[in-house]
Amino acid sequence: MQKLVIFRGQAVENETRLAGRPVRLGRDSKNDIVLDDKSVSRFHAEIRPEGDKYFIVDLKSRNGVWVNGQQAKGKTALALGAPVTLGAFELTIEDDVSTGEFDEESPLLAPAPRTMINAPTDQSSGASRSATRAAMKAPAATSRRQMILWLTAAGAVVSICAITFVVIRYRRPAAPVEVATITPPLPPTPTMPIVVPAETPADDPTKVTIDRHLADGQAAVGKGDLAAARDHVARVLELDPANQPALELKQKVDAGLARGAKPPPPPTVTTVPPVSPEVETPGIAKRANETWPAYTGRVEGIRVNLETGKAYLAKNNYAQALARFRLVAADAPRYQGVDQLIVETLAKQKVALETAINSGDQNEKAGKLKDARTWYQVAVGIDPSALSAHEKDVALLNRMTPDLNRTFTRATGAAKTGEQELARSLFQQIMDSLLPGDELRDKTAKELEKLKR
Repeated sequence: MQKLVIFRGQAVENETRLAGRPVRLGRDSKNDIVLDDKSVSRFHAEIRPEGDKYFIVDLKSRNGVWVNGQQAKGKTALALGAPVTLGAFELTIEDDVSTGEFDEESPLLAPAPRTMINAPTDQSSGASRSATRAAMKAPAATSRRQMILWLTAAGAVVSICAITFVVIRYRRPAAPVEVATITPPLPPTPTMPIVVPAETPADDPTKVTIDRHLADGQAAVGKGDLAAARDHVARVLELDPANQPALELKQKVDAGLARGAKPPPPPTVTTVPPVSPEVETPGIAKRANETWPAYTGRVEGIRVNLETGKAYLAKNNYAQALARFRLVAADAPRYQGVDQLIVETLAKQKVALETAINSGDQNEKAGKLKDARTWYQVAVGIDPSALSAHEKDVALLNRMTPDLNRTFTRATGAAKTGEQELARSLFQQIMDSLLPGDELRDKTAKELEKLKR
């Protein structure tokens, strides 16, 4: 069973078990989960199950849905632990290791709870987490038939283990056992640069965008998602048709698509010291009625999240680092200084965010509107919940749109009267003024394609 964990700041606001049915989120009281904050639209998003996966769909919200620091377009798949931002809230899907195995009623048949989440008055993660879990935990009942079945299975497993131990013990001397733990590979994500603001920004914001798409493209190839890699390469070539790394990656992707996508490389197997089944790990308390296998599995998950968060932080990917650290803090608030790591990451994220927004403001004052929007989008990537950066980008696009619409009308008129060169020149002006993903830019690209026929 998987569960949906909702954060606000450092506090866990809500945990909801996903029972194979759609879950709608928004500010309106008709939603399954109500997020009572002005940054959330009335009907903001919906989580939909398909097979053994869950997808999130943006219901045309005002501030959008951000998955792994990228704005979700249409239906987007959700991986375990992947951070999703809805306004001032952040949510993620986790395995519900504490879910009872002997529930009398199947969770797939349980009615969907409607949860109201208000802005908290106490930001203590421990208090919020306790209140939420206490409110959502349903009483567990164990049927006699299930109990007998499980006790029989447990007795069989213990017997097999005992026989195996005796055989191995008398065949050869006992040797220390090494436990191989499969550590999931870190999904490569774009590194958000920290640029020192100057009178005029020295770095080219377009290059930042190109580097980000190249990194995402390489990551998609590593995971075998050649379709996504092709989209990232196309974005780079729109900005820089002669970009050599993008051209080389395009050849690699095209070749892969021609022969069929290959599965991603196997994860790295790392040998770690075994965890004693009878000794608690310092800083991670064993829960009441939690089995030792479940406890050791939870400990390993906390360790992986902590190391993954540190790796993201080293790459200046603050949004993903914070998501991992908060997962650790939700289970073990003071484990290996994770609370201090969250404070330090928030401080670095704030500096990087202010730097990107200042660079956007300087370009906007200098009349470089496209560069200004690029910096605002970089700021949103640094902190998807930064409403000011998103609002600046939208406001600047709205300011540019009337003139660009008039240029589009002139260009289409010239194309109809046979003035091909004039139409091509006007369409190119629009392409040079907008960013990939803008609706008018995509519309203009189609008109340019018509002129080439």
